[in-house]
Amino acid sequence: AKPTFLGKPVDNRPCDEIEVRDSFVYTTAGYDGIGIFNITNPASPEMIWQDLILEAPIYDIDVQDSYIYAAYGIWGLNIYTKIGQTEWTGVNNYNDWGTAISVSVNEQYACVWFEEGRLQIIDITNPWDIPVAGEWMGNGGGGGGKIITSDSYVFLANQSTGMTIFNITDPMAPTIVGTFDDGGTTYEIDIVGDIAYIADGEDGLEIVNISNVS
Repeated sequence: AKPTFLGKPVDNRPCDEIEVRDSFVYTTAGYDGIGIFNITNPASPEMIWQDLILEAPIYDIDVQDSYIYAAYGIWGLNIYTKIGQTEWTGVNNYNDWGTAISVSVNEQYACVWFEEGRLQIIDITNPWDIPVAGEWMGNGGGGGGKIITSDSYVFLANQSTGMTIFNITDPMAPTIVGTFDDGGTTYEIDIVGDIAYIADGEDGLEIVNISNVS
């Protein structure tokens, strides 16, 4: 069967990354910022909010509950919260140095990856007070990658060096507990149970058992 087109917003905007939560789609596209669409009627999605006043590109977002966590380039981690049916506002921001290019959130921490090859773990228990819980720094090599969290693990799609897995059970001392690289260029990872699904560039989709990672 052939997929059929349902609709697109009248006031559409560029879109590089998306997150879908309930009846809303959250989009971002560099300097075009964040856009939020109500998709209750998929034939006529409606943009309800956008943030266009930016001093750096937004590379990635994660949405949890009533908060948006954004990898905001040289400004690090940006946090937005909902203040009404159609309004959002900035809550907090943190960066000491570097360019934040990916973010993924578990229950307590926002994990931020920097293009300089650094993983930063920020405590978001109280989004108005976000201390750094810990970080991992590579040996000086940069790394443009995308991360995803699953339980106490962070999975990094680090392009030419494949998949790297961090254990953040102790956020003050994150450790590498596994790697996978059989060539290709690892752009993105998704985790379902004990399986990692890897978008590996020209090598296509790869499926990896991660049940023995500890």
